[in-house]
Amino acid sequence: MFFYCKKKTINYHLSIFLSEKYTTKIFLLITRHYITLQFKNFIKIIAENKRFLLLPNIFKEFINYVNKDKKLITAHVISSRTLNKENIQNIKNFLKNRFSNQITLKFLIDPSIIDGFLIKINDNVIDGTIKNNLKNLKNFLSL
Repeated sequence: MFFYCKKKTINYHLSIFLSEKYTTKIFLLITRHYITLQFKNFIKIIAENKRFLLLPNIFKEFINYVNKDKKLITAHVISSRTLNKENIQNIKNFLKNRFSNQITLKFLIDPSIIDGFLIKINDNVIDGTIKNNLKNLKNFLSL
């Protein structure tokens, strides 16, 4: 109902018990110092159309739109261990040259990949892991 609630059932039950007007008033009261007039009107339209459950999706799409407009890309880098500053800078430079955009890196640790790293950007995957190399070698030798 309000920005992020992990359980849709809570949102659903609150929307049953609280009217759209009341829910909107609560939301606007809480956020009155932080949002613009345009955003207030947007929230009112969302409430009138009983679409509060869609706010998290709308928010994600808005962030995607802004990132595309500003040519920002978020890359998820998965490695078996923490990368040092030199590796991080090399990855960032490689991605900046390949995609010609500003890159934001998010890091995840996954010991199952043995060594190397996996980069995910939208639908693109760059797999430089030992696990993948071993799998490819196994497939090649089994031919």
